[in-house]
Amino acid sequence: MGIGKIKIQRIIAFLFPVQIILFSWFKQNTDWVENIYIKLIFNKLTYFLRTITSYFEVSIGLIFFYIIIFFLGYKFIKISIDLFKKKIDFKSYSLKLFSTLSILYGFYMLTWGLAYYRKPIAEINNLSIENVDFEEIKSLAEKLIVLTNQKRSQISNTQARSENITQYFGMSTIGYDKISKKIPELRYKKPSIKIGFNKTILSYLSTGGIYSFPSGEANVNANNTAFEAPFTICHEMAHQLGFASEEEANYISFLACINNPKPIFQYSAYAEALNYTLSNIYRQDSTLYLKMKSKVDTNILNDFAFARAKWKKYQIPIIRSVSSTFYDLFLKSNNQDEGIKSYGLVVELLVGEMRKKKYFL
Repeated sequence: MGIGKIKIQRIIAFLFPVQIILFSWFKQNTDWVENIYIKLIFNKLTYFLRTITSYFEVSIGLIFFYIIIFFLGYKFIKISIDLFKKKIDFKSYSLKLFSTLSILYGFYMLTWGLAYYRKPIAEINNLSIENVDFEEIKSLAEKLIVLTNQKRSQISNTQARSENITQYFGMSTIGYDKISKKIPELRYKKPSIKIGFNKTILSYLSTGGIYSFPSGEANVNANNTAFEAPFTICHEMAHQLGFASEEEANYISFLACINNPKPIFQYSAYAEALNYTLSNIYRQDSTLYLKMKSKVDTNILNDFAFARAKWKKYQIPIIRSVSSTFYDLFLKSNNQDEGIKSYGLVVELLVGEMRKKKYFL
């Protein structure tokens, strides 16, 4: 290795701890993240990326992701073998490792990581979510049961369980157009929504959708059923707008779907919200859960059962355990203390919405 290359690697490796300190300071400044990073860097960058990737039918981001994972795995094994065989010394190994980590960390934080520290959607949309009590969650569930039952009556079994989900891609911006008039931060332009590359891999990883931050694409697993798809699509679109936390993406997806005139979008939102709310009630009062579940339309329960059976085919315990643990740690390291459980925190945001009596009563 040339002297010049070693010197560059040393500089890059030295910048790793410098970046950690610098980004740690940025993380403590929500206003800076919101007004500078999100508005002047992230939004412009992702708009540019969506413009480019929208011309391709395949998911550029996921293909890139698979290649990078394979490459990093290969390099790690190769360097480890070379180190074991003493072809390289520990100092050289450490230099390569930390210079690589420095580049990856900087790229990640600039393209996605800082978004976890933006101003909360509750603050942006003036939601009161303090001191949410069980009675309010019960009231939310009762309202959602009525609304979900009503919307399900407008949809056939065939439509609810169809596998043709790409038809909803073009419709997904309608709800965003409507709510952006009240919440400018949700203005969405230049869609780049794709069927995620290799639905089998995504399904084994229990992934219904994924945002590819290097490419700005919203990827949706083709194994989603029709009643799940609109909510998943709009969830990933929320990530494209820089709302990284999962409960906030769920809440934004809910708003986008219920403000879409298509019944399937509205049903998708109410069904997902009902599922999260009933799960919350089950953890606190299983008897009440069964009582409320009995009020849910049989077709809705059959939809849930149909989806569970479809996903169950891909549930290999060891793979699910490893992927869930990894993703849980990933979320916890990115300002989501509840990890995977953060998806369910959307219930508090929905109670806040109910308190406002703005989008649903």
